[in-house]
Amino acid sequence: MSVALAGAVLVTACSGAEFPTAKGNHKNSSAPSKNTTPDPLLQKALGRVGADAAGKLSYIEFVDRKRLTALASKDKAKWQGLETFGVDVLYTGFDYEDMLGIDLDAADYAVTAGSPPAKITLVVGGQDSSAVKSAAKEVGYKGTGVLSQEWNLEEPLTVSIAHVLAAENYVALGGRAADMTQVGASGDTLRDLAGVGEVSSCLGSVVGAIYAKPGSDAKLVGVGVQENGGNVTSVMCVKASSGADAASLAAKVKEDLASGQQKYADSFKDTSVATVGGDVVQAKLPHSRAAVGVIFGMLLNLDLPGL
Repeated sequence: MSVALAGAVLVTACSGAEFPTAKGNHKNSSAPSKNTTPDPLLQKALGRVGADAAGKLSYIEFVDRKRLTALASKDKAKWQGLETFGVDVLYTGFDYEDMLGIDLDAADYAVTAGSPPAKITLVVGGQDSSAVKSAAKEVGYKGTGVLSQEWNLEEPLTVSIAHVLAAENYVALGGRAADMTQVGASGDTLRDLAGVGEVSSCLGSVVGAIYAKPGSDAKLVGVGVQENGGNVTSVMCVKASSGADAASLAAKVKEDLASGQQKYADSFKDTSVATVGGDVVQAKLPHSRAAVGVIFGMLLNLDLPGL
């Protein structure tokens, strides 16, 4: 895995990627997946940011903040590991959420694209843009439209967030090299990137997801967390280069899951592997006692089955 990708997901992995021990069974299936419908909210979020923002690694994070907030209100211990997921730029040593007048509890969703220093985070829904602008100006941001502040090592806020764009009900935050014109771009968006549409359909309805190209073969990988009636399932989707490549990869994924490796046996049970649309490999990994964000840690550590 590249250093850039490791840096991009480090906070995510540290926030919720523990590997508790709980033995599970693995029943691998090659049956086609029935879940091939993209999450409408995920599609909407991906359409709000320009394709160029994802960078060479096609790195994207998505989190359904409204759903996460609701889940955490019912079981904080279970979901608090994802509290900063998708919005970690606000928690890099300081609580910038309050400092900038941002209300994550009121947000509908957040989407992050790219790696520092070009990283962009967009928080949509429930934001008071006027209050955010006022708060940003109070701590030194200047300008019209996009508010900016020069990079200063003595001011940690400027290192994490160089640009603030607040309008209507959303707030966008960018690093010092971020192209803020990618927010609301009229051309190709994140959902137009090669493979993103197919991987999104494969992931289905998720609380959170990461897209990236972690390997040397440049395959697009998407990992996400599903929740249904209190049950948590991690999903891994990989866009292969062809049907034959997908069949080969699916076999490797099944082999790894059936191998008895502790990192899989202790985290998941009753796993299944299928192909979706002919060239996307899908692995569904129901949790036993794994932390809800375990799949994100596996992406960081290149511990995903078959990869």
